Order: sequence, then structure tokens, then C-alpha cells
Amino acid sequence: MIFFDFARRNVRLHWFRSLLAVIGIVIGVIAIASLGILGNGLILSISGTISDVGDTIVVTPHAGAAGAGGPPGGGPAGATISERQVTEIERAAGANRVIPVIQSGDRIAVGDTVGAAVIYAVETGDMPVLLDLALGRYPRASSGAIAGSRLASEFDISVGSRIQVGAEGEEKILRVVGIAEERGIGFDINPDFALIVPRAWYTAAYAAEGYDFVIVRVRDVGDIDAVKSAIEGTLNRRETVVDVMDTRMVLESLFTAFEQISVFTDPGFKGCKKAPGFSRGDELHPLVRSLSPRRSYLIAG
Repeated sequence: MIFFDFARRNVRLHWFRSLLAVIGIVIGVIAIASLGILGNGLILSISGTISDVGDTIVVTPHAGAAGAGGPPGGGPAGATISERQVTEIERAAGANRVIPVIQSGDRIAVGDTVGAAVIYAVETGDMPVLLDLALGRYPRASSGAIAGSRLASEFDISVGSRIQVGAEGEEKILRVVGIAEERGIGFDINPDFALIVPRAWYTAAYAAEGYDFVIVRVRDVGDIDAVKSAIEGTLNRRETVVDVMDTRMVLESLFTAFEQISVFTDPGFKGCKKAPGFSRGDELHPLVRSLSPRRSYLIAG
């Protein structure tokens, strides 16, 4: 009781100093809480924009490789991956899905609105593997196109819209048959501001040969090293003609960033749980679990 009497006396005699102390404590608590909310909000924001990571290998032409092709030109120095090389990748990948992709860009016009868009050309059978639809259907054969969600919003594109693609006076007409769900940042394709067209239409319209990159979707993430080594061993036997990247290195950098953020915002954070090919700590931050929930097999245990 003497302690409380002494405290009340000090507050009464030094009320201004006590008021400043209370204000300081309140500001400190609010600052710490705000920092935690900001950090968790940042993690959730990043998690919401990243999709389909961890099970993907991307094969691109090596810069300066002998026999590099010309356009489409999405690869380094205009290099492309040939049909023969795609066949070799399929053989090396075994039962895993191999998706060759052409990437370019061109002028588009929708009504009176003129702009530019990225164009991805893939086989129609591969489109459902890469994209989910918000509206419409997937293209059949060599006609129709899918518009990315952000592109559709910006150009007021709907299912049935007709898009003029190409330089003025040389336009090629595309009918939109589907609108893709917003996907966010991807490590294979970024379709939100793009048109996704059948490869047959693209090669006829642009007389294109070869591919700008090849996506390999690995069924079991534990097999990524073996598949990656098989592709490199098959195509790069004599010289380096392709570069092979798997998205685990991207996940590693993300986990590191999340860990650094969480050191200040979450005292209970203990690092990232090990997944095949990773060497993080013991436990995955619960917010990181929101990264691509369909890839939950990335998390060991």
C-alpha cells in the first residue's frame, strides 16, 4: 500500500511528467501494433499476387547459343527453342507436362481504344493448365482468344468482343471467347495484361517458328532436381544452349524476405519449414501458407 500511496503522490506532484509518460507508452504501443499490422499486410499483399510457384521449371534459350533463331524474339538476342529441342525436353521430362510458349507483343485496338498488349501463344490443350477462366470458354483449334483480367478491364473487353491486332492497316481480327481470372505475378507467364491465343493462329498470322521458352510442370516437387538435371544433360551436352531455372530459388528468396519482416513484426516467428530443396528453419510462418494454397505439398509435414 505504501508503494501505491507513493505513486499517487508522485502523479499528483508531477502530473505533467506523468502525462507525458502515459502519452509515450500509448504512442509506443500503437507504433508496435502498427508495425505488426503493416508487416503482416505486406506479406498478405505479396502472397495474394504470387501464384503457381514451386512446381515449375522454365527453360529459355541461352544467350549467344549457336543456331539461335530469329523472331518471335522473346528469348535473349532473338534466340528461340526449336521443335526438336521441345521434343528433347519432353523426353527428358518424362511424364511431367511440357508447355512450349511463344511470347511477343503488338498493337491492339478495341473500338476506339488503342494500346498494346503482351501476346502468349500456346497449344489450346495447354491453356487450362496455365489459366483459370472467370468467364467464357477456352479457344478451340485455331480461333478465339482469352483476354487477361486487367486487359479486359482497361479496354472494356467482354466475351464476344473483337480485337484488332497489328499495325494500322495490317490488323488481324481476334474474337474473345474467354476472360481469365486474375492471377497476379507468375514465374512462368503473367497473363493479367495479355492476350492468350492458340499457337496455330499465331504462327499463321506472324509466320513464327520456334518458342521463346518452355514451361515444365513437375507433378512431384521432390523430382525437380532430377528433371532439371535430365533437361540440362540432354540439351547442354556439348555446349550450353538453354538455361534451366526452377522456381524454388524464388521461393527461397521470398521465405528469406518474410523471415526478415517477421523478425520485427512477429516475435513467435521461428523461420521457414523445410521443403524439398530448401534449407530454411523449423516452422513456416502461417501467413506464408497463403502462398498458392494449391501447392500445399511444398510444405513438409
